[in-house]
Amino acid sequence: MNRLLLALSITFTSSLPIAMAQNVEIAQKHQLDGFLSSYCLDMVGQGENATIDKPLQSHTCYSYRGDLGIDQVFDSKKLAHNQFYLPHFGLCAEFSAISVGAQLNLNKCNDSELQQIELTVEGLIRPITNRNLCLSSGLTTKRGRGGTSDHQIKTLTLQQCSAERAHFQEWYGRKNE
Repeated sequence: MNRLLLALSITFTSSLPIAMAQNVEIAQKHQLDGFLSSYCLDMVGQGENATIDKPLQSHTCYSYRGDLGIDQVFDSKKLAHNQFYLPHFGLCAEFSAISVGAQLNLNKCNDSELQQIELTVEGLIRPITNRNLCLSSGLTTKRGRGGTSDHQIKTLTLQQCSAERAHFQEWYGRKNE
């Protein structure tokens, strides 16, 4: 029980515990090279046009516009139970494998080990079955819409958790301010 309470103590910029908010974006703790906003877990495409059959990416957070994008919104109550659920699409994030280089895909929610993903108090996103692997943003950045948008995109893959990659591996839940 104490472990669960500790996991729920992650806070948002508005100082509400993660368990009290309903919809959150999962943002990088560090700005990296983002110039509009930090990076968030994101579906390829935007809004209703988001693509469910492509891996998730790290993308400019939409909250700089004053709202959360439906393709970046996760249910914080399910996060507390190690499930990354996108309520608008009714899908859960799952790793393509539990190994270095695996991507984060979307699928119908189930209890498979590929969907058992934790967001730790330290801000690491990792599979429950291998806590040495962390979800990492890529080092390379591209611009959205074929290079014509100010939105920035990075790949997301599982990598060994390491101090050297910490800026690319630390996340937190943030609600609309």
